[in-house]
Amino acid sequence: TYVSSDDGVTFSTTAAAPATSGTLGTSSTSSPINRIYYKTEILNGSTTPQNVSLYIKNFAPSSGSGSNVCVGVNEPIKAFKNYSMTGVTIPAPTKTNWNTQTKRVYFCPVAKVKSGNAYQSHRNAWDDGSYWVKSGNSVDSSVTTNTPMTQCASGSDYYYADIPWNENQLYFARVASNSPNNYERTQTFTNLYGDGLTVTQSLMFYTNGDYTDYNNAWAGKETCTGANVAQFYNNVTISNVSGQTIDVSLASDWYSSQAAIKYYSSNTSIFTINQTTGVITPVAAGTAYIKYRVTSQYGETRDFGSTSLTKVTVKTVNTSTATIKNAPIVTNLLIPAANNEGQVNGDKSNVQVVLWFIQNGDPMYGAATANGSYTLDSIYLGL
Repeated sequence: TYVSSDDGVTFSTTAAAPATSGTLGTSSTSSPINRIYYKTEILNGSTTPQNVSLYIKNFAPSSGSGSNVCVGVNEPIKAFKNYSMTGVTIPAPTKTNWNTQTKRVYFCPVAKVKSGNAYQSHRNAWDDGSYWVKSGNSVDSSVTTNTPMTQCASGSDYYYADIPWNENQLYFARVASNSPNNYERTQTFTNLYGDGLTVTQSLMFYTNGDYTDYNNAWAGKETCTGANVAQFYNNVTISNVSGQTIDVSLASDWYSSQAAIKYYSSNTSIFTINQTTGVITPVAAGTAYIKYRVTSQYGETRDFGSTSLTKVTVKTVNTSTATIKNAPIVTNLLIPAANNEGQVNGDKSNVQVVLWFIQNGDPMYGAATANGSYTLDSIYLGL
């Protein structure tokens, strides 16, 4: 095995010692690849062809911050492996529906745009908690959920209620302690999740401003963007190699511009996340969660996460003390049989040259930003 520390073309005339080491530079625009090149000549002295593999014994890449130490082959094949990433699996994040959540529906008395006092009386009753939304999948015979109406913001004309995601019917009623038979109730509205809505849309119900006209309560409905998280990335994994980031934003695909989303890390010592863009930057190995704060078009906010939803695992690369046993350079390489006449004539038909290198920086994971080093005990063949 011979070494070239410059261009990979001019090699030393004396074989390298069995134990060797090297220091690798950083990447730059003028020198994008930081390598030490090796040339190993394999001679078959037998009278039959041989399949051999070439290995590094006890290879220890000691990369600086932002380094990715790789072993690669130029000839007879072209390939490389990043040994700084050994044992680190980075699966692609996948979108997940969170079907244990509630869906938020909204209400507004239409009398706010009409003359008269009916709306004010109606709204005052909503403000003091006298009205509840009753929901289920057959609310005419049984109600499974009772949810109070909540004002979106102080002084707001909009109210909301959170009902289970899989309930399909609702009505709202005035709660009267002396009226066990819900006589002050609206007609039932059905088809809450079959109305052509997307997973992030909600319904806004405009109600009749007449305080007593419960049988004609629905003045209209429309779709709206609520404070909700319906789809998200689950079990995100990222390495703590310098320069690594991953975009786990929700707004780019699933939310309209009416919903404002902010992203937070539950533990910034593990990873940070851009509040606006949802881009994660790893800090150290460990596990933490993304927290979401979503604001609807009506001004109320809703928090998700902390110990649920998106789990983020940051995995570390090998440390400077990690040693890879039997790191392959090339495998199953055919070496022709010895040809005595050819050897005499100097054609070396029974010699295979392997040109290989050790490199600082990996195009897949970003260029090296600090010098790296490595040690290797020896190069050996397996037959």
